[in-house]
Amino acid sequence: MSVNFRGIPALVKLRNKGKSPVINPTETLMIREKGEDSQIEISGVTDEINSKITIKIGNRSRVKIEGIQTLNTRLIITLGDDCELLIKDGQKINGPLRINQFEASKVTIGKNGLFGPCQIWTSDFHSVIDNQTKNRINPPKDVVLGDHVWLGAEALILKGSTIGDDSVVAARSVVTKSYPSNSLIGGYPSRLLKSNISWDDKLLPYNLENW
Repeated sequence: MSVNFRGIPALVKLRNKGKSPVINPTETLMIREKGEDSQIEISGVTDEINSKITIKIGNRSRVKIEGIQTLNTRLIITLGDDCELLIKDGQKINGPLRINQFEASKVTIGKNGLFGPCQIWTSDFHSVIDNQTKNRINPPKDVVLGDHVWLGAEALILKGSTIGDDSVVAARSVVTKSYPSNSLIGGYPSRLLKSNISWDDKLLPYNLENW
Protein backbone atom coordinates (compact mmCIF):
# COMPACT_ATOMS: atom_id res chain seq x y z
CA MET A 1 0.00 0.00 0.00
CA SER A 2 1.45 3.33 -1.02
CA VAL A 3 -0.44 6.56 -0.52
CA ASN A 4 0.33 10.21 -1.09
CA PHE A 5 -1.90 12.59 0.86
CA ARG A 6 -2.13 16.19 -0.31
CA GLY A 7 -4.49 18.51 1.49
CA ILE A 8 -6.87 15.78 2.68
CA PRO A 9 -9.11 17.02 5.51
CA ALA A 10 -8.39 16.37 9.13
CA LEU A 11 -9.32 12.73 9.70
CA VAL A 12 -9.40 9.76 7.35
CA LYS A 13 -9.05 6.03 7.80
CA LEU A 14 -7.48 3.71 5.29
CA ARG A 15 -7.35 -0.01 4.66
CA ASN A 16 -5.63 -2.00 1.96
CA LYS A 17 -7.93 -3.94 -0.37
CA GLY A 18 -5.86 -5.86 -2.88
CA LYS A 19 -3.44 -3.50 -4.62
CA SER A 20 -5.52 -0.34 -4.29
CA PRO A 21 -5.78 1.77 -1.15
CA VAL A 22 -9.30 2.74 -0.12
CA ILE A 23 -9.96 5.96 1.75
CA ASN A 24 -13.10 5.54 3.79
CA PRO A 25 -14.11 6.93 7.21
CA THR A 26 -15.40 3.49 8.23
CA GLU A 27 -12.16 1.63 7.54
CA THR A 28 -9.38 0.66 9.88
CA LEU A 29 -6.06 2.55 9.78
CA MET A 30 -6.43 5.98 11.37
CA ILE A 31 -4.43 8.77 9.73
CA ARG A 32 -4.76 12.36 10.94
CA GLU A 33 -3.41 14.47 8.10
CA LYS A 34 -2.95 18.17 8.78
CA GLY A 35 -0.29 19.06 6.24
CA GLU A 36 0.61 19.05 2.58
CA ASP A 37 3.20 17.21 0.48
CA SER A 38 3.44 14.36 2.98
CA GLN A 39 3.76 10.70 2.06
CA ILE A 40 2.68 7.51 3.80
CA GLU A 41 3.81 4.13 2.47
CA ILE A 42 2.71 0.94 4.24
CA SER A 43 3.33 -2.63 3.13
CA GLY A 44 3.61 -6.04 4.72
CA VAL A 45 0.78 -5.55 7.24
CA THR A 46 -2.60 -7.23 7.67
CA ASP A 47 -5.95 -5.51 8.11
CA GLU A 48 -5.87 -6.46 11.79
CA ILE A 49 -2.52 -4.70 12.22
CA ASN A 50 -3.79 -1.70 10.23
CA SER A 51 -6.57 -1.27 12.77
CA LYS A 52 -3.99 -0.80 15.55
CA ILE A 53 -1.92 1.94 13.86
CA THR A 54 -2.57 5.66 14.34
CA ILE A 55 -0.61 8.28 12.39
CA LYS A 56 -0.61 12.07 12.69
CA ILE A 57 1.56 13.80 10.11
CA GLY A 58 2.55 17.37 9.29
CA ASN A 59 3.84 19.11 6.17
CA ARG A 60 6.53 17.61 3.91
CA SER A 61 6.94 14.52 6.10
CA ARG A 62 7.24 10.84 5.24
CA VAL A 63 6.28 7.60 6.95
CA LYS A 64 7.42 4.32 5.44
CA ILE A 65 6.50 1.02 7.11
CA GLU A 66 7.91 -2.01 5.31
CA GLY A 67 6.35 -4.71 7.48
CA ILE A 68 5.07 -5.56 10.96
CA GLN A 69 4.89 -9.23 11.93
CA THR A 70 2.88 -8.79 15.14
CA LEU A 71 1.23 -5.79 16.80
CA ASN A 72 -0.53 -6.84 19.99
CA THR A 73 -1.55 -3.39 21.20
CA ARG A 74 -0.98 -0.13 19.29
CA LEU A 75 1.56 1.76 17.21
CA ILE A 76 1.08 5.52 17.64
CA ILE A 77 3.08 7.79 15.32
CA THR A 78 3.19 11.59 15.58
CA LEU A 79 5.23 13.60 13.06
CA GLY A 80 5.53 17.36 12.75
CA ASP A 81 6.80 19.13 9.65
CA ASP A 82 9.83 17.90 7.67
CA CYS A 83 10.12 14.57 9.47
CA GLU A 84 10.99 11.11 8.21
CA LEU A 85 10.20 7.73 9.77
CA LEU A 86 11.40 4.41 8.35
CA ILE A 87 10.32 1.14 9.98
CA LYS A 88 11.83 -1.89 8.26
CA ASP A 89 10.16 -5.29 8.14
CA GLY A 90 9.82 -8.10 10.66
CA GLN A 91 8.81 -6.01 13.70
CA LYS A 92 7.19 -7.61 16.78
CA ILE A 93 5.41 -5.01 18.90
CA ASN A 94 3.97 -6.36 22.16
CA GLY A 95 3.28 -3.20 24.13
CA PRO A 96 2.14 0.19 22.84
CA LEU A 97 4.96 1.77 20.84
CA ARG A 98 4.85 5.59 20.62
CA ILE A 99 7.08 7.44 18.18
CA ASN A 100 7.07 11.22 18.69
CA GLN A 101 8.79 13.48 16.16
CA PHE A 102 7.40 16.92 16.89
CA GLU A 103 10.20 18.71 14.99
CA ALA A 104 12.22 18.08 11.83
CA SER A 105 14.05 14.81 12.45
CA LYS A 106 14.53 11.26 11.25
CA VAL A 107 13.88 7.94 12.98
CA THR A 108 15.14 4.70 11.47
CA ILE A 109 14.19 1.31 12.91
CA GLY A 110 16.04 -1.68 11.46
CA LYS A 111 14.65 -5.11 10.68
CA ASN A 112 13.29 -7.68 13.14
CA GLY A 113 12.93 -5.51 16.22
CA LEU A 114 11.12 -6.50 19.41
CA PHE A 115 9.26 -3.89 21.47
CA GLY A 116 7.60 -3.84 24.86
CA PRO A 117 5.56 -0.77 25.82
CA CYS A 118 8.07 1.99 25.07
CA GLN A 119 8.61 5.40 23.48
CA ILE A 120 10.97 7.07 21.03
CA TRP A 121 11.39 10.88 21.12
CA THR A 122 13.45 13.09 18.81
CA SER A 123 12.85 16.34 20.68
CA ASP A 124 12.15 17.71 24.15
CA PHE A 125 8.62 18.97 23.30
CA HIS A 126 9.45 22.41 24.76
CA SER A 127 12.21 25.01 24.41
CA VAL A 128 15.21 25.55 26.67
CA ILE A 129 16.53 29.13 26.36
CA ASP A 130 19.99 30.51 27.12
CA ASN A 131 19.22 33.63 29.15
CA GLN A 132 22.33 35.43 27.95
CA THR A 133 21.91 34.90 24.22
CA LYS A 134 18.13 34.32 24.22
CA ASN A 135 18.72 31.46 21.82
CA ARG A 136 17.14 28.08 22.07
CA ILE A 137 19.73 25.43 23.00
CA ASN A 138 17.84 22.11 22.70
CA PRO A 139 17.40 21.26 19.00
CA PRO A 140 15.89 17.95 17.85
CA LYS A 141 18.17 15.05 16.90
CA ASP A 142 17.73 11.84 14.93
CA VAL A 143 17.30 8.36 16.42
CA VAL A 144 18.61 5.14 14.86
CA LEU A 145 17.86 1.57 15.94
CA GLY A 146 19.82 -1.14 14.13
CA ASP A 147 18.58 -4.54 13.04
CA HIS A 148 17.31 -7.00 15.66
CA VAL A 149 17.09 -4.57 18.59
CA TRP A 150 14.97 -5.43 21.65
CA LEU A 151 13.47 -2.57 23.68
CA GLY A 152 12.20 -3.76 27.06
CA ALA A 153 9.09 -2.56 28.85
CA GLU A 154 8.86 1.21 29.42
CA ALA A 155 12.20 1.94 27.77
CA LEU A 156 12.55 5.56 26.64
CA ILE A 157 14.81 6.31 23.67
CA LEU A 158 15.64 10.01 23.58
CA LYS A 159 16.93 12.28 20.81
CA GLY A 160 20.41 11.63 19.46
CA SER A 161 20.44 7.95 20.44
CA THR A 162 21.86 5.21 18.23
CA ILE A 163 21.56 1.54 19.19
CA GLY A 164 23.56 -0.98 17.18
CA ASP A 165 22.41 -4.31 15.75
CA ASP A 166 21.55 -7.25 18.03
CA SER A 167 21.35 -5.10 21.16
CA VAL A 168 19.02 -5.17 24.17
CA VAL A 169 17.69 -2.20 26.15
CA ALA A 170 16.53 -3.26 29.61
CA ALA A 171 13.11 -2.36 31.01
CA ARG A 172 12.63 1.25 32.20
CA SER A 173 15.96 2.39 30.79
CA VAL A 174 16.43 5.94 29.48
CA VAL A 175 18.80 6.02 26.50
CA THR A 176 20.45 9.33 25.59
CA LYS A 177 23.55 8.38 23.58
CA SER A 178 25.01 5.88 21.13
CA TYR A 179 25.90 2.23 21.70
CA PRO A 180 27.64 -0.26 19.39
CA SER A 181 26.18 -3.51 18.13
CA ASN A 182 25.74 -6.46 20.54
CA SER A 183 25.28 -4.25 23.60
CA LEU A 184 23.24 -4.90 26.74
CA ILE A 185 22.05 -1.47 27.85
CA GLY A 186 20.27 -0.51 31.05
CA GLY A 187 19.79 2.14 33.68
CA TYR A 188 18.50 5.66 34.25
CA PRO A 189 20.36 7.20 32.54
CA SER A 190 21.51 4.19 30.58
CA ARG A 191 24.98 2.67 30.57
CA LEU A 192 26.63 -0.28 28.88
CA LEU A 193 26.04 -3.33 31.09
CA LYS A 194 27.71 -5.96 28.88
CA SER A 195 29.29 -6.18 25.43
CA ASN A 196 29.33 -9.01 22.91
CA ILE A 197 25.79 -10.25 23.54
CA SER A 198 22.96 -11.32 21.26
CA TRP A 199 19.38 -12.33 21.97
CA ASP A 200 16.57 -14.63 20.91
CA ASP A 201 12.85 -14.08 21.47
CA LYS A 202 12.46 -17.77 22.34
CA LEU A 203 13.18 -19.03 25.88
CA LEU A 204 16.20 -21.25 25.30
CA PRO A 205 17.66 -23.81 27.77
CA TYR A 206 20.33 -22.47 30.11
CA ASN A 207 23.03 -23.86 32.38
CA LEU A 208 23.26 -22.43 35.91
CA GLU A 209 26.98 -23.27 35.94
CA ASN A 210 27.50 -20.47 33.44
CA TRP A 211 26.13 -17.84 35.87
